[in-house]
Amino acid sequence: MTFGDRPAVISHELIALLKAREDQDALPSSFEAGQEVTVENGPFAGHSATFQQQLSRARNGEERAIILLQWLNRTQEVEVPISHLLR
Repeated sequence: MTFGDRPAVISHELIALLKAREDQDALPSSFEAGQEVTVENGPFAGHSATFQQQLSRARNGEERAIILLQWLNRTQEVEVPISHLLR
């Protein structure tokens, strides 16, 4: 952000406040990267997959994750609601 041709100055206190707020919003993951999971619901129900990462909470409050799923003879990266996964 600039004011004319000069960059905006942001205080260190504001930056620290924003970082602290972001840390509070971080979600503890129920799964670990590389962990084998089973998709319980949705179009991939019954398939085994490898958990990759938990995503930030969506605007609707739903927690989502990226999994690696064997589909059509290829490993596919798929985004699913985390509530659809079982250990």
